[in-house]
Amino acid sequence: MSKRPAMVVYDSGDMDIVVARITTQEYTTGTDYKIKNWHTCGLIMPSYVRLSKLATIEKNHVLKKLAVLGDNELEDIRVILKSMLKLSG
Repeated sequence: MSKRPAMVVYDSGDMDIVVARITTQEYTTGTDYKIKNWHTCGLIMPSYVRLSKLATIEKNHVLKKLAVLGDNELEDIRVILKSMLKLSG
């Protein structure tokens, strides 16, 4: 398994987590999120969360925490995920 940055999207409390890829490559799909405050949240370059690239991985594959997104950005990501997965509420 290659090492790459990811955002934890869901942690059910067991041995696995659902993650979305983080990349510096700009994409223009409706399911990618440009991190607005990348410089203040701990990232070193402008980055994008690829919400269409979800994966389930074991928690022991996580090496370290790179950044913490603010509440406004997390809410923006929730809106995209709800739309993408066609969830109501």
